[in-house]
Amino acid sequence: MHIKVYYYGIYAKIVKKESEIIEFDGKTLNDFKEFLFKKYPELLDTNPIISANFKTNNKELDENDEIIVMAPGPGG
Repeated sequence: MHIKVYYYGIYAKIVKKESEIIEFDGKTLNDFKEFLFKKYPELLDTNPIISANFKTNNKELDENDEIIVMAPGPGG
């Protein structure tokens, strides 16, 4: 399936692009996270938030889903 990925902030600098379409053969958001960390291992050290259309980690992704990779927000 084709997944559109948007990289924000430092993540755009790390992967050297703001977005890309990735051919992905897995099923869930967790599968995609594993795939993305293999493709860009430097992301592992930064603990990004990776979200897809408000889906939880074990929900199946659909063709043309959009995923964002961004830094965690400040909390308290």
